Amino acid sequence: MKNLKMNIFLLLAIIYITPLMIISIFPNYNVRNIYKSNLNDENLRKSSVSGKFHINNNWTDVKTAGICTGEGTESDPYIIENLVIDGGGLGNCILIENSDVFFKIQYCVFNNTGDEYYDAGVKLIDVDNGQLLNNNASGDAFGFYLNRSNNNIIVGNRLTGKGGLYHGICEGNIIYLNNFNGKLMDMFILTKDESSYRFYSPKKATYKYEGNTYKKYLGNYWSGFSRISDDNDDGIGDEPQIYYDSYELLIDKYPLLEPIENYEIVKFSGDSGGVIPSYNLFFLIGLVSISSIVILSKLNKTIKQN
Repeated sequence: MKNLKMNIFLLLAIIYITPLMIISIFPNYNVRNIYKSNLNDENLRKSSVSGKFHINNNWTDVKTAGICTGEGTESDPYIIENLVIDGGGLGNCILIENSDVFFKIQYCVFNNTGDEYYDAGVKLIDVDNGQLLNNNASGDAFGFYLNRSNNNIIVGNRLTGKGGLYHGICEGNIIYLNNFNGKLMDMFILTKDESSYRFYSPKKATYKYEGNTYKKYLGNYWSGFSRISDDNDDGIGDEPQIYYDSYELLIDKYPLLEPIENYEIVKFSGDSGGVIPSYNLFFLIGLVSISSIVILSKLNKTIKQN
């Protein structure tokens, strides 16, 4: 009898603990949570002014200073958010070097950077696993500067400095739904291998544009792409964005006709709204509950027989 009671207790514990474990082990990475209204009034109200800072393979100092939260893991990345940083006309607002931990920089404003060619609002050198989400960057150099930095995600940003994005020798970066509105150039890129980057969304998006709903991959808005056409009026350019310098390079297969503010993202393919991609949390909870009821019923019959 004691063993039966213990089994019942353990089963009830599983019923209630399993959903919590699912939530903690599989955090929600829906792109809808990545792409939100950039720097709306709510975010601006809770923003705070910060001095510029430098992280070189050591996040301890900025975490101790209260600049970031998290642990640097994939499930609990370091998060820097809601900061307004004035570069003081010299150097970078944030410089990160030699880092492969997981982190996010989101809902920040970077302005008044230095005017040297290699200055930027956010500069990443030898940095992997970062996410730059929903930030505004302006100044006399680049908004973002990446070199020897791989597997980073850049989504929902407005880069309006002298240059938009510097993309050096990098691999695996995913870059979409950004406004590249550089006064001198939208982007400078050194990565010649077109398979080494992606300048449009990994999945097709269901989105609204000028009152109509469409489903397509979404790229970026390029202010310098003046000859863009859109015969089917879906807000996506009919021709890809081509980068011309000493060589011709395909960049963005699905360039946006207008800035990102004009596109309402409904969902991305495979985005069910649940915690685990392609699965529904409530379905999993229901499945566990039904299984538990069946087991409890069998246990109850066993107890009566004893």
